[in-house]
Amino acid sequence: MTQTRFLSSHLDLARRDLYRQHRRAAMSACGGGTALIADLAPVRPVVGAIIVPAPAKDAALTTVELMECRRYDITLGFTTVGRSQSNDIIVPVSQQYVSRRHCTLLAHRGGWVELFDLASLNGVRVNGWSISGYCTLSTGDVIRVGDFSMEVILYKGRCPTCRQPLPGEWTSAAPFCSERCRIISSARHVGSGDL
Repeated sequence: MTQTRFLSSHLDLARRDLYRQHRRAAMSACGGGTALIADLAPVRPVVGAIIVPAPAKDAALTTVELMECRRYDITLGFTTVGRSQSNDIIVPVSQQYVSRRHCTLLAHRGGWVELFDLASLNGVRVNGWSISGYCTLSTGDVIRVGDFSMEVILYKGRCPTCRQPLPGEWTSAAPFCSERCRIISSARHVGSGDL
C-alpha cells in the first residue's frame, strides 16, 4: 500500500479485515489509466467539487452564507473524507460519528465519480439513502457522514463558477470560462485541510 492515508493498522482485527475488503474494492475500481494519470500528472486534473456544508435545497442562501461555504476539489483518483489529518477533506474531530477514514470519492478519467464507504461504523448516506459498498454520484447529490453534509458538483465540461458550458475540449487543471470566474472561485476555494 503506497498511500499512507489508506493504512488500516489503527483498527481492531475484525474491523481491519472488513476495511481491507472495502479498500480493495475501491482500489480495483480505480483502473490503470486513472491511477497512472493521478500518479504521474504534475497537477491532478479537477473533475468536480464538494461544497461544505451542503446548502438546503429549498433555502435561498444569503451572500454571507454562501461565503461561509467551502469548496474542496475532487481531483482525478481518490479524495478521502474522515477525521484523520491524512484525509483530503478533514471532518472536525467534534463529529464523533465519523470514522478516521470514513469514505473515499474516486474520480475516473472519464469524468464520473464513485463514492466508496470504507467500512465505517455509522455508514454513509447519499440523498438520504444508506449506501452499501459504493454508488455513482451526480451533480447535486448530498453526501452525509454522521452529522456532516457535503454537496457534489461535477464539472463535466461546465465552468465551476457560473456553470456555463466550456468551449472546446476540457483539459486544464482548473477549467474556467473566464478569468473573472477563476478569481471568484479562488476567493472562496479551499484546496484541502481542516473545516
